[in-house]
Amino acid sequence: MRDRSAAAVAGLVPAARLEPDAISAAQDTVIGMANAAPAVSVGLTLAALAAATACAGGPVPPPGPGPAPQ
Repeated sequence: MRDRSAAAVAGLVPAARLEPDAISAAQDTVIGMANAAPAVSVGLTLAALAAATACAGGPVPPPGPGPAPQ
């Protein structure tokens, strides 16, 4: 035998369903931007690290025949 609460047996529990148009388009946009923010932050951080690494290494010499033999 399954246990049932008194409210469920009496039929006082409303049906669980989503409300149409519960949030506005502006709220939906804010939620979408908040979901994308961590990925954007990681991308910008990696780009900044790549740029800093490229600048810190200095210019790369062109390939040549190598050192002169002695």
